Order: sequence, then C-alpha cells, then structure tokens
Amino acid sequence: MRRITISLPDELANILSDEARRCRRSVSEVAREALIARLGMDASKPREIPFAGVGASKRGDLTERLDERLGEIWAEKRARIQRQLREDREQ
Repeated sequence: MRRITISLPDELANILSDEARRCRRSVSEVAREALIARLGMDASKPREIPFAGVGASKRGDLTERLDERLGEIWAEKRARIQRQLREDREQ
C-alpha cells in the first residue's frame, strides 16, 4: 500500500476524524472507504443511476438497453480509474 499526503479544509478533516472515532477505525480506513465509494470502485454495491441526460440520446434503442449501456459506461470508467491508479503506483 502506498502512503500519500493530502490537504483538507479544517471542517472536512474534523468530520473525517469524528467519523473515524465514531466507527472506532483509523482515519486512513475511513478515507479509503470514502474514496472507493466516490470513485465507484466498490463493485459489491450497485451504483446510483444518473438519469440526467438519458432522454437526450439520439439512439432509439437506449431505453431498451439502458442497463446494458450503463454497465458498459461504468465498466469503462472503472477501467480508466484502475489504469490511472496503476500508473500512479508505478511512478
């Protein structure tokens, strides 16, 4: 595992510390989980469906293939994020 340093506004740092204390876990664990959730890296939980812009598609079959298409989009995004994480680790 790689150690990094980030700067947080005081209020966010306090919230993070409070949450770690409340859960009796390290700040690093809570931060990791928050980042994983935010970046969509937790494959065990379904992602929220972003309905904004669905009706703007020029593809007539999108409503019939919505789940399939969203799965493709999320898989592509997840792959990009994982690729970037690997590249960052190699540097």
